[in-house]
Amino acid sequence: MHSIVDANQRLLPPPLPPSSLYWTTRVFTSLSSYEFHIASKGNHIIRLHFYPFSTPTHDLTSAQFHVLSPGFVMLTNFTASSESPSIKEFIIRVDDEK
Repeated sequence: MHSIVDANQRLLPPPLPPSSLYWTTRVFTSLSSYEFHIASKGNHIIRLHFYPFSTPTHDLTSAQFHVLSPGFVMLTNFTASSESPSIKEFIIRVDDEK
């Protein structure tokens, strides 16, 4: 993220993302997975939000993401822009309850 200096030469924190959705995060340092219980068959939208940042303990500005769904590769070697949030949407068909 870029630093901003005001007219009095004070270093200001980077601006917050536009939505409170990006004010919390989960950081995984190894392979992770999520499983969702889907009770209704049919088409479903998966919306993934990415907003890379740096902290003293994690530098996520160059993190790569691999996202899989049974039978599909949604993202591979994806790196989000550090300038603004990235949103990726997918429509998947669910034929079995799980």
